[in-house]
Amino acid sequence: GNAKLENPSWYIYICHCDGKWGVLDMAGDTLIPFDYDEIEIDDLCSVKTTGSYRAEKYLRCFVKNHSGWGIRDTKDFIMPCCVDTIKSGGAYYIASKENKYGIISYEGKLLTDYVFTTIDQWKTGKYRIVYIDGKMGLLDSKGNWIIPCNYDYISVDMHSRKKFVLVSCNGKYGAWCYNSYKKQWESYLPCDFDEISISDSCNTKFKGLKRYNKKIY
Repeated sequence: GNAKLENPSWYIYICHCDGKWGVLDMAGDTLIPFDYDEIEIDDLCSVKTTGSYRAEKYLRCFVKNHSGWGIRDTKDFIMPCCVDTIKSGGAYYIASKENKYGIISYEGKLLTDYVFTTIDQWKTGKYRIVYIDGKMGLLDSKGNWIIPCNYDYISVDMHSRKKFVLVSCNGKYGAWCYNSYKKQWESYLPCDFDEISISDSCNTKFKGLKRYNKKIY
């Protein structure tokens, strides 16, 4: 068969033999068995797990067979081959089935259903913007809903030490705010306004909206 050196500093080979792909170390020992139609190294997780890379212990791969893509390390499957696509997404994996996307933890647990038309690749700290049929929402790093997919636009900008998210729907603007007492996100202002400005001071106020007399958590 043929082989390609995946990364000289890691000392591993992705090899092709009898129509299947596997992974060998420099000594020729098998790290990933030759059972797969395609193999891709999960660079992010493999390097993330240790300061100095050790392929035999920390290698993690995306593997594909007749059932789809899955995730495995040198010992066993982390997630069985069952999805159409999968890639690293920062704090978790982004996978798809039938052109709908979901989020999977690094332990292989499905965190959300496959309901999203798009999951934004732009990572905003602990948060990720998601789309359902053109409407935007926001998830945290565990796949929990922060803001439902009801908005045309979301601006994730943590002003000062206060957590605010500006939202827009049908040309009007509103805001969500993190309630530190309840430890949850809440709708703070409805999408009723033509413009919202937020100061960058600790005494954050919504410009021109004094009649709401809202407390900033």
